[in-house]
Amino acid sequence: MPALGSERVEQHKNSRFSPLRNMNPTRLVRVLDAYHAGYLTEASQVWQSIEERDPVCQTVIPKRKRAAALLDWQILTVDDSPEAARHKQALEWFYNNCTARHGVDQDKQGGAQLLFRQMMDAVAKGYAVHEILWEPDTDNEGRDAYTATFVFVPLWFFENRTGSLRFLPFDWATDGIPLNRGQWMITSADVALMEATSVAWMFKSLPLKDWLILSEKYGFPWVQGKTPATKDSKEWKEWVEALRGLANDSIIATGMAEEVEMNTISTNGEPPQKVLVEHMERSIMALWRGGDLSSQSKGDAVGATQQEEERENIEQDDANMLTEALNIYVDREIGRMLFGSDRLLAYIKILPKDRTDTEKEQAKWDKAIDRGIEIAKDDYREQFGLPAPAEGETELLVASRQSQPNGVEGEVPAGRSDPQAEGKHRRDTPPDGGALQQAANAAAKVRIESESIAQQLQQSMQARVARARAHLTDPIRQRLVSAANAATTEERDAILRNLRAEMPDLYRQMNEADAVPEVMVQGQAAAFINGAAEAAIVKGESLSAEPEPETVQQRGILTFLKNLFSRQSA
Repeated sequence: MPALGSERVEQHKNSRFSPLRNMNPTRLVRVLDAYHAGYLTEASQVWQSIEERDPVCQTVIPKRKRAAALLDWQILTVDDSPEAARHKQALEWFYNNCTARHGVDQDKQGGAQLLFRQMMDAVAKGYAVHEILWEPDTDNEGRDAYTATFVFVPLWFFENRTGSLRFLPFDWATDGIPLNRGQWMITSADVALMEATSVAWMFKSLPLKDWLILSEKYGFPWVQGKTPATKDSKEWKEWVEALRGLANDSIIATGMAEEVEMNTISTNGEPPQKVLVEHMERSIMALWRGGDLSSQSKGDAVGATQQEEERENIEQDDANMLTEALNIYVDREIGRMLFGSDRLLAYIKILPKDRTDTEKEQAKWDKAIDRGIEIAKDDYREQFGLPAPAEGETELLVASRQSQPNGVEGEVPAGRSDPQAEGKHRRDTPPDGGALQQAANAAAKVRIESESIAQQLQQSMQARVARARAHLTDPIRQRLVSAANAATTEERDAILRNLRAEMPDLYRQMNEADAVPEVMVQGQAAAFINGAAEAAIVKGESLSAEPEPETVQQRGILTFLKNLFSRQSA
């Protein structure tokens, strides 16, 4: 049963009052001091009213909360084990199916995005509390899973007099009920921005009231009437009544000759209230958004850049705050209930918007990889927001970058553009010994799935090429293995030179095979061969595997041969 049931909500609504009525600096100080003493009710209600009623707060505070709620999220794993993949699936199911609603306004419901926006109330009030109503479930594959309903409980239902939040069972209670582990989620911020915001609001509202009085009293013309009649005489009273017909109480009746003039009373210069009000409003904007855009409006490019950097820092901090709360109160609890351990091998991460130069950043990481610096796969995925393939999914393998002897970078990984080297991945010259050695060394780490290539090509042509050349490739494969395992570079180069010299005869023999000429003239066969070369040779496929016609190793060797004799045959 939810802690915030219908009776508790009804009791609260019937006892509500206007927390801003008769607010003054003295009372505000008392409310803020009580908050720090652990009495959270009055301060949180005052702050909520300011959020909802002040125009500036109603503009900047929802923007801050909405910005965090619109961030992407991702489930990351701590390793590549099957257990971590299972944990990841459980968390993905949970966050894609969870529900969030407001404890008092119960018709306000949504999913994970509403949950994140409600959690951002911690930035305003120091804490944001959700009651978690766990719901056992079954995922699409029939495995045990969990979902939950997160009930947002406003902070005025809690007290913090003992150093920990406790739920107040009824309004006006002073001693709360401890919050049970697993039943509640508490999002906490370093400071409550509404404390400083309420002070700025107070010193904005006071001069604003004075400004309104000034405008009411002196913001329109007065009517001055002059008459020779004696004061309080019949003629005088008639004159005053005539003036009132013109301007109600904003009149001046004087003696002397009858005359009516319209006069305007104004202060000298700009009223001080306006300056103070604008200063407080800019302070509120700076508190919540990191600036008031004044630097941009004045064309100060340096100031605008610094302000943007500050906003990025704020967004990063908000994302970290949400991530940490979800990891502690949700991810660990799911690990305990589903897998019997608080140590979960996967976790949610709220991802700030990526404003970095992706090409420069990836070039830096790839250069480190080229220099032999070891980088974890999970770190690479997290840096560029790349999800790990789920169990059973086909992996898209990418050629690693290789440095050429002259220092010019070679292969460009798939999915990245290099306009100055269009088509560079199709080599016109055979790879040097270093490339072959690198391929052999990488064979133990790189697993190429033939299924990913077979799906892109017509299986009939693939089979015909493999059958036509299967009996010719074994001697060539053996020589390539010898070259890859050569003790010295000179020995390896000698083997490759001899192999290259024999290519014309081998090429003629291959063309004499029954099915080869018919298949080779078709563009699809060329596409197949080129694709196989990229997958098997350049990407480090083992050269010592048995030459089965339907394997990627076989297709890769055939393509390597084509690359070797293509220039000579031309």
